[in-house]
Amino acid sequence: MLEKRVGEEHRERVRDLSAKVDRLGKLTDDVLAHLRSKASPGRPHIEIIALRTLLVRVMEEEVPDGSTTLRCDEDIAILADKESLCRALANILRNAIRYAGSEAHISITALKQCRKVELRIQDDGPGVPESELEKLWEPFFRGARAALKFPGGSGLGMSIVRYSIEACGGTARCENVSPHGFAVIMLLNRAEQNVKQ
Repeated sequence: MLEKRVGEEHRERVRDLSAKVDRLGKLTDDVLAHLRSKASPGRPHIEIIALRTLLVRVMEEEVPDGSTTLRCDEDIAILADKESLCRALANILRNAIRYAGSEAHISITALKQCRKVELRIQDDGPGVPESELEKLWEPFFRGARAALKFPGGSGLGMSIVRYSIEACGGTARCENVSPHGFAVIMLLNRAEQNVKQ
């Protein structure tokens, strides 16, 4: 509205201000999500979740173009806090799209492991420097290459992932993939009873 009302000589300044407000809004959203994942009021609501159904829903919301491969048996069920798990998955997918590039392919694989389920989200992008892998989990950390190529990020995405997965009673780690690519691997508690989709 302001851009339409000001004169031509001020429109570029208004556009700059609008972009800064958008970045500030994104940072505020990230900080709030970080605080929610780290200090949610009360205990997490752990329930039996049909994993494939949840993955399909998050994929449709975050990767609407369908450039993702999903391998997950229909009967896999996990014990987790649904809100926390969705928050973690959304952050991982957004990061993969942003840092691996629009042409990158993302694969999601879920495998049963005794009483656990290994959930792996992998892209075929450039990965990250090995020296930065563990630092990715630290709040506000941004690698030099990521900060240079994508300025304006908050550096909270991966710490949100870790806190969210821990709220589900699971663990998360990340690794580079040879010859190129990046993967986030989550180990979640498997429900004793299977579910139908």
